[in-house]
Amino acid sequence: MENKVSTTEAGYKRRELLSNPSLQLRVIISFGLLAIASAWTNFYVGTTAFDSVMDELWSLDMPHSTQRDFQILLEDRRDTLEVQLRIFTFVAVVTVMLAAVFISHHIGGPLTQLNTYLLRMVKGEGAARPITFRSGDFLGTMSDNFNDFQRKFGILKDEDPPPDDTP
Repeated sequence: MENKVSTTEAGYKRRELLSNPSLQLRVIISFGLLAIASAWTNFYVGTTAFDSVMDELWSLDMPHSTQRDFQILLEDRRDTLEVQLRIFTFVAVVTVMLAAVFISHHIGGPLTQLNTYLLRMVKGEGAARPITFRSGDFLGTMSDNFNDFQRKFGILKDEDPPPDDTP
């Protein structure tokens, strides 16, 4: 299977969805467990509240035939509520998992890029060059500061071109 390469605005290319699988999978699993726990709680609270209302209605004094018709109606409504809550739970968990992939990708990718760059520099592989992340957020500012750090200590020259690929 061939990896697709996408180029970001900053000019670096990312070859895989999970650029740091260990970090990203932990984030995705954590978000997923949180979503499942939250959805299960909503489901439990919703059905429990409905059941308590049903119990209160049973305590009312009404003719047996009316009570039976009412019971059938409430059980039908409870079944409908359960289906709706199950659908909501599924959609919520899938949405949270997709959000976790997106968030972990946008954090894990640049951190992996920086780590790879630093490891190459420590091993003496490759020349120093500016590191570039997407601009307009904290990680973009971090890459600018890192490049300034490299220039201050003479690791990087002002004329060094920005990277054309992910290290």
